[in-house]
Amino acid sequence: MQMRTQLVVAGEFPGYHRWPEAPAPFQYLRLYHSHMFTFRAYIAVVDDREFEFLELADRCSRKLQDYLTFHGDSSCESLAQELCRFLQSWQLRVASGEVLEDGKCGAIVYVE
Repeated sequence: MQMRTQLVVAGEFPGYHRWPEAPAPFQYLRLYHSHMFTFRAYIAVVDDREFEFLELADRCSRKLQDYLTFHGDSSCESLAQELCRFLQSWQLRVASGEVLEDGKCGAIVYVE
């Protein structure tokens, strides 16, 4: 039997963002508003314990919160892309990354 293994790195961070071009019915989104953002990344591994995922989750939380601080117009899509880029910078084999607003709606990015 052949198996593939992916580790899950997940966490959350508070942040503010806005959508300056929000359509009229959602114009309130043009103003800064807060969310508890959640993220999850799936990383392919070969061996057990290739990296400490608790430490990596903490680093991802800090990175995404810092990114949002300087890029307040960021969407869940752009945050998920940034998550994948950050993990790839550590030479990790990222399969996908997702960012959700308040654990409900958001984006998933698949890395090919």
